Amino acid sequence: MRCTFHIIKQMENIIMPLGKRIENFFVCKGHKIDHATYQFFLNTKRAPVPTSEDIKEAEDLAKKLKGNSSRDTLDNIIKYQNENIAYFNERAVCLDAFIYSIIFGLLVILSLVPAVSSQTLLIIYITFLIFCQLGIIMVTVDRFRKKMKWKKEKFHLKELIQSIIEASKYGIFQKDMPVKKILDWKLAICRDYARLTASLLRNLFPDSELYFIFMHDHVVAGIKINNEINVFDPHYDNPTPPTVLKLDEWLNKKELNVDAFASKKDSTLRFYYKHNK
Repeated sequence: MRCTFHIIKQMENIIMPLGKRIENFFVCKGHKIDHATYQFFLNTKRAPVPTSEDIKEAEDLAKKLKGNSSRDTLDNIIKYQNENIAYFNERAVCLDAFIYSIIFGLLVILSLVPAVSSQTLLIIYITFLIFCQLGIIMVTVDRFRKKMKWKKEKFHLKELIQSIIEASKYGIFQKDMPVKKILDWKLAICRDYARLTASLLRNLFPDSELYFIFMHDHVVAGIKINNEINVFDPHYDNPTPPTVLKLDEWLNKKELNVDAFASKKDSTLRFYYKHNK
């Protein structure tokens, strides 16, 4: 339990839904930290909290995924995501590259401000937008090429151009993707899965506590049922068939990651709670 206590010691402001104290909270390997109380840290700007439009958009799908029991319903949700919504690797990479390029670009511009005219800044901005669009084109071409190879189909320039236009419409650099677009495109990264999951859960379990659980650069959605937090982590070390994991089981799967980052100052677990009645 070295890694767990090390991480717990570093954690500040993590768990206290609506000001309630949590004691004997279970962590890695089912061990518990007796009388561990933490202030709840609410930050909906970072968490992929669904909007009312997202919840409404997921309503029909939620009805289809409702099972005979709570457990069946939870498993149906993660099974649907695993089978129908592919992980959008390109978006995950491009989003990070986009964020870092903005930071780098701002630093360059700020360093040149005394010697740069407004026209030069405009040219820099336009050039940046062009490079962003070129990035979208490159990602789409690569994805289209792989798709043709996988389907063993012939190359069609018209379809490629349509794919590029659609990718531009998709908004590959958008941080929070609306549920409608996630369901239409059947593509997602971890933030999108968490947003969709929370939208479905809000329809199916309107009075339950929902959680967004952050570990390093990864986020998942969770729900508290029968005093246990159930975690949804599609396409990440899931058993076959996919199933929802209890929080301590999920942490066990992440234990190697926790060990690897235990010595880092920013190594934290954060639990975000948003309850919309």
